[in-house]
Amino acid sequence: MLENWLAPIDKKFHPTHGNHDIYRHLSVYHDKMPNLKDIPIVIVGLDETAMAIRKEFYHLAWHFNDIPIADLGNMRNPNDDSTTQVLTELIDGDILPIIIGGIDHNPIPQFLAHKGLRQHNNIAIVNQRIPFSLNGKDYLNSILDKYSKSVFNIGFLGYQSHFIPSETLTWLDKQRYDGLRLGHIKSDIEDAEPIIRDADMMFFQLDALKASDCPGHKNPCPNGLTGEEACQLAKYAGMSNKLCSFGLSGYTPSNDQHGLGAQQAAQILWYFIQGFCSRKGDYPYTETNMTEYIIDAKGYGKHSSFTFWKSNNSGRWWVQLPRTGELMKRHRLVPCSYKDYKNACNGEFPDRLLWVMDRIIP
Repeated sequence: MLENWLAPIDKKFHPTHGNHDIYRHLSVYHDKMPNLKDIPIVIVGLDETAMAIRKEFYHLAWHFNDIPIADLGNMRNPNDDSTTQVLTELIDGDILPIIIGGIDHNPIPQFLAHKGLRQHNNIAIVNQRIPFSLNGKDYLNSILDKYSKSVFNIGFLGYQSHFIPSETLTWLDKQRYDGLRLGHIKSDIEDAEPIIRDADMMFFQLDALKASDCPGHKNPCPNGLTGEEACQLAKYAGMSNKLCSFGLSGYTPSNDQHGLGAQQAAQILWYFIQGFCSRKGDYPYTETNMTEYIIDAKGYGKHSSFTFWKSNNSGRWWVQLPRTGELMKRHRLVPCSYKDYKNACNGEFPDRLLWVMDRIIP
């Protein structure tokens, strides 16, 4: 029972001012755990820092039509085992958890919940740094050292090159993982959408934002994503039918000036939910509502042709892998963009898509 792991929100905590506030439309765990039947998305806090973000989130306007949302309170004991059990139960029940974490939380329980339900997961990480080090002290080391076979791809978004040792960038290239540095996202944020659409889970670290836009995190930096860019990335995540969990972490109340960090975090959540409300149902993939485009691939070694698919529902694009085994069936179609398709038609097949094929085809 979820009540064994989750603590209710005090009834006195109901900051609301109008009929259009989000709070008036939520099913909140006060005395009794909400009935989660037909509820597709819930909020779970990992500690009391989530309350400051909730306060700002509850005040925002409700624009989510008839999609029911529940707030399940905070973890009673936010250790990895308990959190993993809660998230596993929710994801296995087709309920997407939004996880709000504080300064020291990492995505390990979130990943373990996915690992326990399916093989070969894709992870999207928004962070000012790449959380992997050759000395093995970062959280990504813990995941890859123990569970590398359960990771198919990792997309690193918004990292700043001046923070990343050259050895780490070399490692990233050798692994054929996706990476979009901060400057790339600022020049063309749409390039982040296919990477996010391919993810099963996203872990959004608030330190990816510049300090002026989000002061309430542990590692304030003069450079970073703007608030608008962060909200757009979150919206892309919400739009993806493949993505089954969203973690927001790093809020540090002691560093928050005038509550701006909590406001920014709340707005990131708002745009994630707005994206969720506009999902088009184009995953799992069905070729019934997709248009096929085949282009010649001479010059790409073992690949004689490439097959692209365009969704008639959403207008989004995928490229088909030449062959996959049963275990890799989920990754048969790789999200891409119309720009990728046009470049491929001109003989410029994107490195990112070739790297996917390197990972899956010996």
